[in-house]
Amino acid sequence: MSEIIIALNTMDKKVANEWVDKFLPYVKWFKVGYPLYINAGNDFIRELKNKGTKVFLDLKFFDIPSVVSLAVKAASELEVDMLSIHTLGGFEMLENACKSLWDAEREKGKRPLLIGVTILTSMSEATLKDVSGAKKEMEEEIETLSRMAKSAGLDGVVVSGNEIEMVKNACGKDFITVVPGIRLKEDLAFDQERVITPEEAKRKGADFLVIGRPITHAEDPISKVKKYIEKIS
Repeated sequence: MSEIIIALNTMDKKVANEWVDKFLPYVKWFKVGYPLYINAGNDFIRELKNKGTKVFLDLKFFDIPSVVSLAVKAASELEVDMLSIHTLGGFEMLENACKSLWDAEREKGKRPLLIGVTILTSMSEATLKDVSGAKKEMEEEIETLSRMAKSAGLDGVVVSGNEIEMVKNACGKDFITVVPGIRLKEDLAFDQERVITPEEAKRKGADFLVIGRPITHAEDPISKVKKYIEKIS
């Protein structure tokens, strides 16, 4: 079953709250990234939880293992439902983050899903080679990172629609795929290089579909979110 996550891509807490109130009757999951988190902080996360939402805190932690471990533990205390860390931080960083959450789960009886970011969907094959010097093809690199995340204990990864089936085949059907770059055929791609329609993503087995501007910036946002829901129903 694919679920929609609305990306709150704004720095303005008031705007974000308006979006949440508008879409909450239709969608339970909301993603908070850097711009909004820096401006609105932990209090905003608590407000979202008090409204009954599920929160994906997408800060893509990437640092030395001990720092990421502490960051993940601190974020889990906010009772968010999903967290992201960057798989390029390596196996030790990923494993330490998992252990930190397992400790939190033993203490409180619950923990957020821990999701690894692989290669950003704004990146093309050429850009990946420019910044990393990687000799592997995009899909091969993402498979390597996904297998490492699975081995370290993560719950899933963020990938584009192109890699959903590959990740499921490599890591198992229960390994979660969170897929940004979801667009209806009539929607603009914006800055996403690797996009996919919601019905294609569902057919391939995506667990979560992250959608932002095509819904939040639509002329009729409610009609648009209903259309996305219809496509995956």
